[in-house]
Amino acid sequence: MTKRNMKEPILGRLFSRLTIKLTVVCICCVFLATTMVAQSSRQSDPSSPAGQKERGTSDPHAQGPPQTIRIPDVEVLDQNGRKLHFYRDLIKGKLVVVNMVYTTCTSICPLSGESFARLQKLLGERLGRDVHLISVTIDPITDTPEHLKDWGEMFGARPGWTLVTGAKTEIEEIVKAFTGNLPNKDDHSPVAFLINEPKGLRVRTYGLGDSTRWSQLIAELTSVSQ
Repeated sequence: MTKRNMKEPILGRLFSRLTIKLTVVCICCVFLATTMVAQSSRQSDPSSPAGQKERGTSDPHAQGPPQTIRIPDVEVLDQNGRKLHFYRDLIKGKLVVVNMVYTTCTSICPLSGESFARLQKLLGERLGRDVHLISVTIDPITDTPEHLKDWGEMFGARPGWTLVTGAKTEIEEIVKAFTGNLPNKDDHSPVAFLINEPKGLRVRTYGLGDSTRWSQLIAELTSVSQ
């Protein structure tokens, strides 16, 4: 038998093994794609318990939100010391953008404040009328209404941008409802939540978005019909 004839069976076996491996990889890819589509369909199910459809982004900074938000109607204080009910007075019937901050933060939170400052400039007269901004402190022990007001003034907060504090248990309930976790200053991500409460829609996104991104997200939540 020639060397060429000896090599042919070996090459044939190698080709067969390669074909089998490629087939397995293709099957795995199809299965993964099918699973991702199924998960996406479940997340957008309008029959979810809270009746809210998750329209999440693929942003790596927006980490694992709960699939629905059951917004608590706990009593809170705004930056002017007014007593409010979080859901009833600030969320119900409105399109809102919510972020989580604390006034002694020197990294993410100032950037979040600047992002909201750009957003309120983008909104112009729509701020407080068509769209409302809400910043919830994750450090209610330190962040009194006075501290929140001073912090908001650093970014030119106008009427329509409400900064929220309150009792520790109430703030924990709010933060957990949005993020799925208790407040943690050592593990604080720059996320924001856009909610069209009348339509039961919400988007969880990167909280340091530029004006174009904010405009697109707000337009999306405003235009979608149920």
